[in-house]
Amino acid sequence: MGTFSAHIRVGNLQAQAQSRELELLVDTGATLTKLPKDLLAELRIEPQFSLPALTSDNREIIRRIGLAWISIDGRSGAVPVAFGSRGTGSPRCHHAGDLGPCG
Repeated sequence: MGTFSAHIRVGNLQAQAQSRELELLVDTGATLTKLPKDLLAELRIEPQFSLPALTSDNREIIRRIGLAWISIDGRSGAVPVAFGSRGTGSPRCHHAGDLGPCG
């Protein structure tokens, strides 16, 4: 498992023109793409459901999850994103097959 950075475009599923370009830290061991909740609010991405998640110190927390449109390396698709807080590390994404390193 490791980390590297990648550039992506993230947007609203219904209004893909409403999007932002970001540089993310990709953690190949992570299971969800986590983005700052204020960015997701700006893009009008709403939480759809919640999931339990384990932190690096093995605590269980509940993460709110929404769906975003993410583009990377010429590939795009709907991706579940966890609502995170600013100041809790860089935005992160997981390594998945369909969209490449940040999908």
